[in-house]
Amino acid sequence: MVLRETVCLRRLAGGDHSEEIRYGRFLGNDAVTADRIIAGWSDQTRLAVEGRHVLAVQDTSEIKFPTTEGNRRGLGKVKKGNCWGLLLHPMLALDAERGSCLGLVGGQVWTRGDEELPPHAERPLSEKESRHWIETAEAAKPVLARAGMVTFIADRESDLYMMWAGVPDGHCHVLSCLMNDRALTTGGTLRRAVAKVVFCDTQVIELRERQDRPARRAELCLRFGEATIKRPANLRAKGLPERVTLRWVEVVETAAPDGVEPLHWLLLTTHCGEQGTVRNSVREAMMMERRGSSHDYRERTSGQSHATASTASRSFTRPAANLRCRS
Repeated sequence: MVLRETVCLRRLAGGDHSEEIRYGRFLGNDAVTADRIIAGWSDQTRLAVEGRHVLAVQDTSEIKFPTTEGNRRGLGKVKKGNCWGLLLHPMLALDAERGSCLGLVGGQVWTRGDEELPPHAERPLSEKESRHWIETAEAAKPVLARAGMVTFIADRESDLYMMWAGVPDGHCHVLSCLMNDRALTTGGTLRRAVAKVVFCDTQVIELRERQDRPARRAELCLRFGEATIKRPANLRAKGLPERVTLRWVEVVETAAPDGVEPLHWLLLTTHCGEQGTVRNSVREAMMMERRGSSHDYRERTSGQSHATASTASRSFTRPAANLRCRS
């Protein structure tokens, strides 16, 4: 899979039909499941993280398979429009000091059903896809137990009160971007409080080239502070505290080129400290940004979308096996 950069069985077999049949039988074996393959992702990672500050980065990718209207092969809707496939949510361990990849930690693979769901606000966490941010982090703790410290990093979709209130402990921290403005115990909202603080630091960073932008040097202005957010009034989960104290760092690009959207992050973290927290949070966010394309499964599996999904269960094993090979 790594050498041929595909999970298409025909391409993996190199035109050898009997080899293609053997691959298919292996992946179709009832004993070969995505859960068992994912469980093996972390075999080497457990040892590699020992004594290190680990950045545990998680994200969700939607993987599209070609299907027909009469044969959806047990797959669910993904993306926008008439696309069918599955969702892959892996966690990758990085060395916080060097940025090197230490291996896969864990993850989940699933497909959406076609039943009509109640409104999002009326569903418990167990019935929402957002649960994967929390479940993956909790499942990672035993794998990363030998690490000196762990920082769970994810995009703004993981900005959940349950993540801030339930996941951090003496060994593990959380870093994420703010998605929805937060009510503060002191009154008002987080964004309003941030706007009152003067910028106090600058950094210059090198942005790598991406599909939607060229490589460039970015000048950033920073400000930081501490805030205590209130538990949302409509939160149904039990056993969570009424407030959580977080550190925030706002990063604003001051002179983006014409026609280029400037960088603007409002980072939240459970890490303590002042200037060190600012520098570390920005560095960790930039490390995630630089690793984005390598962590994004869609860019790591050229050929997945061309593979034929005979059944949903078999299509689950392919991305799981592919990431295992690449780790």
